[in-house]
Amino acid sequence: MSNSWPDYLLEDIQARIDIVDVISDYVVLTRKGKNYLGLCPFHSEKTPSFTVTPDKQMFYCFGCQTGGNAFTFLQKKENISFVEAVRVLATKAGVHLPEKELSPAEKALHKERELAEQINKAAQEFFHSTLLTSPKAQAARDYLSNRGIARDAIDAFQLGFALDGWSNLGDFLLARGYTVEQLDKVGLVTPKDNVQCYDRFRNRIIFPIFNVHGHVIGFGGRVLDDSLPKYLNSPETAYFSKGHNLYGINHAHKAMRDKGEALVVEGYMDVIACHSNGFPNAVASLGTALTREQGKLMMRYTSNVLLAYDADAAGINATHRGAELLRDLGCKVKVLSVSGGKDPDEFLRHHKPEDFASLVESAPSWVQFKLASLVKTTPLSGIDAKVKIVSEMANDILKTESLVEREGYIRLIANTLGVTEHVISAEIMRISAKNRKKGYFSDNSHSDSHTNMEHYQTEFANIGKENTLDVLRVKPGSSVNKIYRAENLLLRLMLLDPKVIVLVAEELQWESFTDTMHDRVLCLIKEAWQKGNWNPLNWAAAVNDEALGSYLAQISMEETGIGDVLKGAADCIQVIKGQQIKEKIKSLQEEARVLQNSGDMEKALEILLEINRLVKQPASGKNRSIKPSGKG
Repeated sequence: MSNSWPDYLLEDIQARIDIVDVISDYVVLTRKGKNYLGLCPFHSEKTPSFTVTPDKQMFYCFGCQTGGNAFTFLQKKENISFVEAVRVLATKAGVHLPEKELSPAEKALHKERELAEQINKAAQEFFHSTLLTSPKAQAARDYLSNRGIARDAIDAFQLGFALDGWSNLGDFLLARGYTVEQLDKVGLVTPKDNVQCYDRFRNRIIFPIFNVHGHVIGFGGRVLDDSLPKYLNSPETAYFSKGHNLYGINHAHKAMRDKGEALVVEGYMDVIACHSNGFPNAVASLGTALTREQGKLMMRYTSNVLLAYDADAAGINATHRGAELLRDLGCKVKVLSVSGGKDPDEFLRHHKPEDFASLVESAPSWVQFKLASLVKTTPLSGIDAKVKIVSEMANDILKTESLVEREGYIRLIANTLGVTEHVISAEIMRISAKNRKKGYFSDNSHSDSHTNMEHYQTEFANIGKENTLDVLRVKPGSSVNKIYRAENLLLRLMLLDPKVIVLVAEELQWESFTDTMHDRVLCLIKEAWQKGNWNPLNWAAAVNDEALGSYLAQISMEETGIGDVLKGAADCIQVIKGQQIKEKIKSLQEEARVLQNSGDMEKALEILLEINRLVKQPASGKNRSIKPSGKG
């Protein structure tokens, strides 16, 4: 249990959050029955073996055997301490935590981050209020109106305006008690001296940039005319990195998960236009080329990405770079070609949302788009041109995991170039072998089709329904003995039904299990049961031990394969008690031998009689009807 806060606080946090929501910020989860499956974030795999169980509020990977609860997940994923994970989830759950004594360095860092959030929030409110109420912001309001930005979009994205003055924001924030140094540190002003400063943003529409949790981390500003620079962003700070964030992600992340696709556009206006017209899964890459970090951020919610960059040369180049980056990360990429307009914003201002939806629906895959682009720019009059195109497409084909999809692309290239499919395949394989020797890239053509879910079908799962003895039977060559299996199954039955705990307490008197990890779980169950706190969802929240948490998650999620739970538990107890009797007999036999050798035949005879009694004693206790305890 945690030494930092009372168990009831951890239980309260656990009860208020949904582990599926927590993990979905990092892993694309797909519902399978009562569970959710995804690719494990802790090891490399191509077939999902990472399982999240909402009713138990636990996760477990049957590939790398990592598991636990929401606290455990955050600790491992963010590389933070248990205390930090509790703080993050407490904030998410709206649970107030009493202050814990922090080190001076922790206090300073925590204070700096809180201060940056406060300053950015105050600036965002100032800009927004200025846009809505200042007479000097009329030109900005007219500009947004002319661009089709309605009031509800202004409020949803908290758009603002920076007046055309040297220190409007600076004066406002200094009057609130902040210092020039603090404002400079978050990138809002440029110091003139110790007491004066210049605003970074002047005479610009302001686009606050929020992180996925809805905190303001930076700003973007756009001029009202054609002056340069057209856009200006907050500088890189300890609290803001353009390459690690996406504009609109605070609104889009849920829609990305629900739709199963992210729509990536270039600019702020594109994002707002898409959201305003029924495409809430749109995000933008903050004026930079798409980065791996931004790709990974999207992949927390979906691995399907639709690129909808501008139709100009720069946009097409950005599409090629972004698509290859996303492909290498493991995304399935499609490309939306906007017709009748330079970008999605302009298209949506002149067309119906249904027209844009049709473009989304008919968007070609990255491979199809790239092939069409190459054919458009490379005349097919000669053999060399065809060889060049096949060479350009080889890596994309080889990194296509689906064999069906790969065959379709080979057929498409063959038909486009007027070459047989066999020749295209042979040429791609030749290029693959050549590039592997040079270490250029590795393909997926020989990827292991083995599924990590095989671990899920363990010796313990879905075997011999209604027949515990079949479940406990040891397979030839197995390193798992019958006692281990019986202890493991009994623990799972205890977690499944509190009546089994009564049976264990009466028949085994909480005696130690032979396996160390089994014994630790047994002690955990005993402690919770005797405290009258039988709710695995709650007490599991306070397990601050990675190995124990992983094992607890594992046995909680594995199917028992048992229909009659109490009969199954009794069978397990019979096996365990039988082993205990064997061990006791062995110990007594050794003791009798020592007594015989020492000449104490009377005591040796007493022990032999005890051994005889144990040999005749049945392993199972009396048959008794189990009544539910008042606990649980």
